[in-house]
Amino acid sequence: MSKPKNKTPKEVTSVIEHNGKLYNLLSIDLSSNRLVKEIPYNADEYIRKFDSGDIAGETPTQRTPDQWSRQKKSHLILSLLLNRPIGAILLAKGRSDSTSYARKTIIDGLQRSTAISDFINDRFTFTKDTPPIKCRYKNEDGETISENFDLAGKKFSKLPKVLQESILEYRLTTYLYDGFTDEELDGIMYCVNNGASFKPFQKMRIVLGSAIMEEIQPVCDSVFWEKAENITAKNDNILGCVIRSLMLLTGYKYNNLGTCEMTKFCEHFTENGNIKDINTLNSLLNQLNGIIHRKMNDDKYTFLTPCFIPHLIMNLNRFNSMEISDDTVYTAFLNDFLSSDSYTKFNTYSQKLASGGGLYSRPMVEKRQAIIDNALGIYISNARKTA
Repeated sequence: MSKPKNKTPKEVTSVIEHNGKLYNLLSIDLSSNRLVKEIPYNADEYIRKFDSGDIAGETPTQRTPDQWSRQKKSHLILSLLLNRPIGAILLAKGRSDSTSYARKTIIDGLQRSTAISDFINDRFTFTKDTPPIKCRYKNEDGETISENFDLAGKKFSKLPKVLQESILEYRLTTYLYDGFTDEELDGIMYCVNNGASFKPFQKMRIVLGSAIMEEIQPVCDSVFWEKAENITAKNDNILGCVIRSLMLLTGYKYNNLGTCEMTKFCEHFTENGNIKDINTLNSLLNQLNGIIHRKMNDDKYTFLTPCFIPHLIMNLNRFNSMEISDDTVYTAFLNDFLSSDSYTKFNTYSQKLASGGGLYSRPMVEKRQAIIDNALGIYISNARKTA
């Protein structure tokens, strides 16, 4: 068999034609593009701006700034002391019409910024397993020795001045994206973080974008969540409840209510969603907050679980469609339901299967919703008969 002939590679050219003339492409004209520039902050100057709000950390697409453990924070501060790189912090400032990035805003580095600020402001101490660092000492006779200095259990204000200054003078690598649109900056944040170990709810925030997240955030901040002690913003359980509730309220054709399907819904909502749906959900949460503030038999509110709340929202929406003006009726129904066999049955469909799955599968979701909706229908029917 004859060997295949080697193909001659096509010549790559930088020649372009413009208005009938040939030109050689020389380079990218960076002057015509938006700026990305390095800002020479040391840790002291940067944290002063961060603490004062001159550098904002509350971007709607960001996670809450309390995600890191004390051990992880301690490791970061140790890296500052040893003058090791901790990665670039990326900031953004939008155009003059920007709503989400009107100030310099962190798009990557919020947890690192929070950790440095917390340590400098004495909000945590080094963990007990923090290793000592080798330091040089000099006595009155000019003799120099090298010995370990123990960091474990110490906070910033208890460190020797030389070590404090090592932290404050640490040179951060900081870049500013300047003059981009909000949509471009949301896209940049998505690309910057997409290669990292990306938590599902962070991805959902970025997929939704800052404009939609600004509408959703008041729902996440509702006083209703104060009663649900096991549902916190830190773990994104609140955002999970909100997105699952929106999936049900909008009639989205889901296969399940797991995180992958939730991300698909976020992509769908950015294209097809209506802000009115978010407002409806917020109104239902506020109404529910008033309802459960009345006398509840479960005074610990243990029924307010991530699994139960989306069904409760849908059920209250169904109650409102019955045009009953007095929602104390719903308080009475809820107390009745929580002490009924129907609730026991509901909870049997609220447990993970032995295989570890199924909790948020469509059949399980529909069974749970049918149980509470049927219970409401029977309760209202009986109440009307005895009225």
